[in-house]
Amino acid sequence: MVPVKYTHWNSEMPGHQQGCVAMATGSSAGLWDVLPCINREKYICKHLAEGAILTPAPPTVPSVQCAAGWTKVITRYVCYKLFPGTSESKTWFEARDYCRAIGGDLISFHSAAELQLDSFYSYGEVWIGLSAPDQGTGYVWSDGSPVNFQHWQDGEPNNKNNVESCVEFYRHFWNEKGSWNDNQCEGYKGWVCQIPTGVTPKLPPPPVTPDYNQSSDGWLEWGGNQYFFQTQLMANEDAQQFCKERHGDLVTIDSEAERIFLWKQISKMGHSFWIGLTVDLDKSLQWMDGSPVIFQMWDEGQPNFINSDENCVVMRSFHGE
Repeated sequence: MVPVKYTHWNSEMPGHQQGCVAMATGSSAGLWDVLPCINREKYICKHLAEGAILTPAPPTVPSVQCAAGWTKVITRYVCYKLFPGTSESKTWFEARDYCRAIGGDLISFHSAAELQLDSFYSYGEVWIGLSAPDQGTGYVWSDGSPVNFQHWQDGEPNNKNNVESCVEFYRHFWNEKGSWNDNQCEGYKGWVCQIPTGVTPKLPPPPVTPDYNQSSDGWLEWGGNQYFFQTQLMANEDAQQFCKERHGDLVTIDSEAERIFLWKQISKMGHSFWIGLTVDLDKSLQWMDGSPVIFQMWDEGQPNFINSDENCVVMRSFHGE
């Protein structure tokens, strides 16, 4: 079998799919797709021209050198670097774009041996390059390499609440039976980049521009509304009064996009935050400002109304539910 020295895959190819490869036309002209081998397609033949002599290319030995601060993966010609998220954390998409901007990608894993990364012997979660852009077709590595090895924790991936499409690596579980967990892509974490050996990383990209504006008195403007995040602990009634004194009310949440915006802010602050939802004795739901309840995102087992006295609702900073 002839070794594959060149590929030109279409986006999200080859992923975990099996089949035969076709070159696309139209808007994706020249890119390669994996198709069922029983498909009827046009095809291209090739053979050596008459009288031509095949001259083998001289063997090339890949460099095994890594730039300062980077470490070689034992089984592949790539170097990796851990960005632990202590001084700066990123969403999965921001982390992927950062790695690509410096000349690499988020790290991919293809054997148990590759999990033994020296700088991983610590606690915390970091983004890796596995994600499921389409839950129907399964997981793909962002660098386009095949998904031929997986290391999930028990019960994972579970796509909790249908919003977990990206994969994090539990650094302290690298040598256990499972160290991967699916999570929401918009969570802020550390990350791990990989880059080919012998390649010098480019300069990092500029910081990501926030998708909101901030007023001089600390309100964040997003989606036509303003939000104030109060970190001083208060009872629900006092929190509502605080908001009313500033011509607002405890927040209503009307969409997944709004929930993600709020969660991205509170995930940096810790604790739980009151929102304006209440649960009546008959377990009906109401927003304090009278708005209709058109969106919900409950944590597992909630609302449970323990002792019939849990009437107010918080959003948790850990996962925004």
